[in-house]
Amino acid sequence: MARLTLVLFDIDGTLMRTEGAGRAAMARTAQQLFGRPDLFDALSFAGSVDLDILHRAFSAAGIAPTPRRIGRFRERYVRNLRRLLPVHPAETCPGVVALLDHLAGRVSLGLQTGNFEAGAQAKLQRVGLWTPFGAEGGVPIGGFGGLARDRSELVPLALQRARRRGRLPDRVVVVGDTPADILASRAGMARLGEGAPALRTLAVETGWAAPGALEASRPDLHVADLEQGWNEVLDLILGE
Repeated sequence: MARLTLVLFDIDGTLMRTEGAGRAAMARTAQQLFGRPDLFDALSFAGSVDLDILHRAFSAAGIAPTPRRIGRFRERYVRNLRRLLPVHPAETCPGVVALLDHLAGRVSLGLQTGNFEAGAQAKLQRVGLWTPFGAEGGVPIGGFGGLARDRSELVPLALQRARRRGRLPDRVVVVGDTPADILASRAGMARLGEGAPALRTLAVETGWAAPGALEASRPDLHVADLEQGWNEVLDLILGE
């Protein structure tokens, strides 16, 4: 039986960079709803999950993080994000387009990202990367930051979507730019117990984490970027 590999990519700092559009949209939304553009100033977004970011910021400001408030904020945030993305510089990270083209038809592609699903779509559309992930009815395989506060739940959630599509991967490769991507995916796979797919992790230095911090998370492969590490990346994913 042919081996099926599911490759799950983080977005910010891994597939693309938006030069702060997400944080700017969060601040604008906080200003509009609460008069608090500084609501997120003390929080790092790297490796975080949008739902958890909102819970932590609201609680620190004395705002009860009720489902209604969270839902209202999310809807307004995505609208603001779509307005701000066209005026913020955005680019794909080195090697990303070539890698996605090379993997098409060879593996299943998906996402494991702290972004809300609609926010993930808006960002990827900004740089023309949505089609490889959302072409099938517009519903991508993935674990998203609106589904769980704990990042370790994202890989299991992505596998659930893959299985609903009739795909039963026996290997999962997680690609990310922060230690949280590596550590959380490992913890999430451990939750699945016996019978879980084999996990491989790939860390790239195209985000904001220090190389030493990435190395300390002990990924299976650590490269400067997907272009410079091309051969090693293909070997990890495809066995080439």
